[in-house]
Amino acid sequence: MSLITETGKFPKAGEVDILLGAYGGGHMRMIIPVAKQLQARGHKVCIFAFTTAVSMVQSSGLPWFSYMALPQAQLPEVKEKGQELASGFPDGGPMSKAHSSAYLGCNYRDLVLQNGSAKAAEIYQQDGRFAFNPIHLMEEVLDYIQPKVVVTTSSPRSEKALIKAAGNKTINSLCMLDLFGMQEVAWLKEAGFGNELCVLNEGVKQFVAESGRPSDEIIITGNPAFDRLQNEDTIQAGRLLREKKGWGKNGKIVVLYASCAEPAVHPFTGEPGLEDLPRKIEAHLVDLVTKDDKYELIIRRHPNEPQDVKTYGSIHQSTMKDDIDNLMHAVDLVVVTRSTVAVQAALAGRPVLSVECSSLQDSPFGKLGFSTAVFSIEKIEKTLNALSEKLASNNEKNSNESASSAETVANRILAFMR
Repeated sequence: MSLITETGKFPKAGEVDILLGAYGGGHMRMIIPVAKQLQARGHKVCIFAFTTAVSMVQSSGLPWFSYMALPQAQLPEVKEKGQELASGFPDGGPMSKAHSSAYLGCNYRDLVLQNGSAKAAEIYQQDGRFAFNPIHLMEEVLDYIQPKVVVTTSSPRSEKALIKAAGNKTINSLCMLDLFGMQEVAWLKEAGFGNELCVLNEGVKQFVAESGRPSDEIIITGNPAFDRLQNEDTIQAGRLLREKKGWGKNGKIVVLYASCAEPAVHPFTGEPGLEDLPRKIEAHLVDLVTKDDKYELIIRRHPNEPQDVKTYGSIHQSTMKDDIDNLMHAVDLVVVTRSTVAVQAALAGRPVLSVECSSLQDSPFGKLGFSTAVFSIEKIEKTLNALSEKLASNNEKNSNESASSAETVANRILAFMR
């Protein structure tokens, strides 16, 4: 990737109605479809792509810029400090040294503005880039661009600072929460952190509201990154996958177990984890399906887990070669522990059974309305049978046919246009 393609074009005042900012991965996958919706309706949009988001946004066809394009990134002291901080980064990473230098230099400048040189050095020595909260930088960006609305997802640091800066500058803003907000609720619960907070479903809304956020500021929109689950092409691809694999013949109920690794030691408490939990659940399901021929089991282990699944009879394996969205429409029921496949399955209209006995306790799918939860392996069989009976009585597995999440979020944004 050349330095030019990593930079983008920093916009001038009046060139942008709606400024959207996000990091990479699932965060940018939420931003891009919303930006395209807004652009298609004739509005001037631009994306501030943080760090690894550059590689995703440069092929989107949308206007964008990165930290490298900022006027502050050209300051001699920012360049010097950025190069110093980036010198320890390995070559061949997801960002070039030049891009890392711009990000680190600009954020460190802000740390100094907030704390003074000596204190900033002490803070960075202790916390590294996790200490970044570039409020001054984002206020300067907003002063330059003068957008009418600001949109981000729920990440800390740059995204959090952009929303706070918009509030300081009395610019309307909207924040999209990708999943549950178990950690992010520490700042999302604050009234006015964005004019509105967009969330997945009623369960997530209640969780954030119970944490202190005014309920009328929390809007259920779904997650635009999951809109593909509702596409007819995806649904048809799932049906074709089921047929190609030969699953579900003779009326068998196809159960997907989406496995997720467990830590040997709890990362926060230091207590022993339940490292063998995924394999215990898998063995229980294999035994259950072997005894009850109305079921067929598809095992899909997380990429970080061993892939040596033993297949035979009604026991099959799904690998990363199988598109996960298509897979949701190729199965009848889904079993998870902590995997966010639970959300995808629920949005695709599949009943979900969540086995919530992980030592991490960070994915309360049942409480948040995505699944039927059990809290011990012994309860799996009874609950699975109950869900199967309900499935048989319904016959149809309907997915949500309302407006896409991207359309819904775009409508909320346009309500704030002045």
